[in-house]
Amino acid sequence: GPINVLLTSGGFGIGPLAAAIQSFAGLPQLKVTVVCGASQRRRARVEAAAAKAGIAARVIGYEHDMPARLAEAHVVVGKPGGLTSSETLACGRPMAIMGTCPGQEEHNEQWLCVNHAGVRIDPRDAGPRIEQLRKSGRLARMARAAQRLGRPRAAINVVAAGLRLTPAQQQAA
Repeated sequence: GPINVLLTSGGFGIGPLAAAIQSFAGLPQLKVTVVCGASQRRRARVEAAAAKAGIAARVIGYEHDMPARLAEAHVVVGKPGGLTSSETLACGRPMAIMGTCPGQEEHNEQWLCVNHAGVRIDPRDAGPRIEQLRKSGRLARMARAAQRLGRPRAAINVVAAGLRLTPAQQQAA
């Protein structure tokens, strides 16, 4: 069946983003959703890049329900920021990583790749690379790794642990 690809565009320049979108041309089995943020100008440029590539991408501006978009996806393509990485893993989805910034994103990328839940890709061949990962079975293995690594109840567990502290322990913390 089709593979749902969620392309998150936070922090990308339009050049790499357009290149990634165009790389899905001729791969109708890959269904692309792009979350591009609140900028109407950016959304228009993303829609233009998809039209130029001849792909029927679903383009979303600011997304209020990222867990729903992540649940629909088979793979998330984007930068490995802290929130994106943790939300993606919490939903048990693998990451195809591009556009990593120096610092903590480099660490996140390395950790995701070493733990087999992520792979670094070039925006210009994102589509063919994801198709290759699917055909080889690696995408399914990456998803299983992401499911093992994800902590969907992390916030609840932290709050519960805090509530178990005595008032004296809470004050000392």
